[in-house]
Amino acid sequence: MAEKQINRKGADYLKPGRALPRFAMHEASVAADLLDIVRQEMDHRGLKHLLGLRITCGRLSCVSAEVLRFNLEAMLSNSSFAGARVAIEEKPALLRCSACGREFSVNSHESLLDPCPACASEAGRKILAGQELRLESIEAE
Repeated sequence: MAEKQINRKGADYLKPGRALPRFAMHEASVAADLLDIVRQEMDHRGLKHLLGLRITCGRLSCVSAEVLRFNLEAMLSNSSFAGARVAIEEKPALLRCSACGREFSVNSHESLLDPCPACASEAGRKILAGQELRLESIEAE
């Protein structure tokens, strides 16, 4: 029955033998909270029809952009917001080496401990970007 409620790309996650991605429930609650914010903002402004959402998701935010999109699309398709577009921009993690000051990017939490690509220092890093999770814009009428 759950397969009938979720369509398009999201249905692939519900096929027999396919496990949900790790933290799928976490992204479901994040998606629900984002849609609550959208509903509140639309009510406040007297808007009725949601056309689209634009979200920024940092690689170090502990939220999978793919799983968040899956959850948002599933929730939207079963609501009065059906048909709304979801655009998620995934932001790379940007770090600065404490030893030499070079800025560099990493793809995952595991890479945070890798040596600096410029000076090979393992001393420390400052995270400059990649932890954000933002609802950038709501397109509605």
